[in-house]
Amino acid sequence: MVVVLVLPLLLSPFWVQTGVFALVAAIGAIGLNLLMGSAGVFWVAPSFFFAVGSYSYAVLAVPPAHLLGQDVAGVGLPTGVAALLGVLATGIVGLLLAPLASRLRTLGLAVASIGMIYVGQYVLDNATHLTGGTNGRTIPALNVLGYTFASSQSLWYLALTCLIATWLYAQNLLRSRPGRALQALRDNPLAAQAMGVNIPLEKAKVYIASGVISGVCGVMLALAFQTVQPAYFDFNLSVQYLAMTILGGLGSPTGAVAGAMIVTLVPSLVAQYGGFLPFVNTSGSLGSSGLTAQEVSQIVFGIAIIAFLRFIPGGLASIGPLLADRVQGLLERRARPSARGPAQAD
Repeated sequence: MVVVLVLPLLLSPFWVQTGVFALVAAIGAIGLNLLMGSAGVFWVAPSFFFAVGSYSYAVLAVPPAHLLGQDVAGVGLPTGVAALLGVLATGIVGLLLAPLASRLRTLGLAVASIGMIYVGQYVLDNATHLTGGTNGRTIPALNVLGYTFASSQSLWYLALTCLIATWLYAQNLLRSRPGRALQALRDNPLAAQAMGVNIPLEKAKVYIASGVISGVCGVMLALAFQTVQPAYFDFNLSVQYLAMTILGGLGSPTGAVAGAMIVTLVPSLVAQYGGFLPFVNTSGSLGSSGLTAQEVSQIVFGIAIIAFLRFIPGGLASIGPLLADRVQGLLERRARPSARGPAQAD
């Protein structure tokens, strides 16, 4: 914790900004992990929730404006109030989507959620009076009790605080009775229902919880970008968060944080230090040969997902317990001959 608190004071502005996005991504990954990993809901459209949180904050915090020849709606509330209402709006959207999860399962819900991404993209592109269209909207800095979170360092500490609170909430939820009900619902819905689990109610609760957490991520994304555009919340963003969840480990908030750090930081590391590799093009020029940093990252993530699903289904969160079990087994095997005594050993 001391290292994380001191890092923004030592790193360059680029890495501080990258760290902010990594911390924000970890928040969203925990929210998605509650749905997919803990409840077993095949919801593959986290970018839809993020867009609701970001644009709700934009509409509520920005006063009415004139943008590129058109009037853009706004409420002009205090930014702190707008942020809380944006998070609440995302939770309400999650509650409204809960009946969909109760009626559809597995592949049907996954396809429906993908469709919602494209519907959301269409609304964001064409509802120019609210969203500003493809040009998006500018975002004011968050001001709480007279302090403005404008710098990257301040956003780092804000994102870190939100991440710690989110992680503690998810950990406590999974250890409680509602968390055990979600895991029973994931493993065997019929058995969970026979044990008295109210499936529609539990799905509604987890959608609200995931929506609220995703709303926090959406508001933080808007603050980090300082603008919101429909292109930010496309299907590729959802794929990145799915990669975070799978690599980190389904059902583990700690694994979600680890997966978010890897998926967010690897492209930046390749872009900064991949020049020594002959097949990586870090110049960004169109005529240069080689793979871009984004392409290399996609290949690495694709191979990693296949490898984890094949060899380590539990993701990064399961590596520690697996190593501990193997070390313990090795120590026990080495201790057995000495425990039989010298005569028996001979």
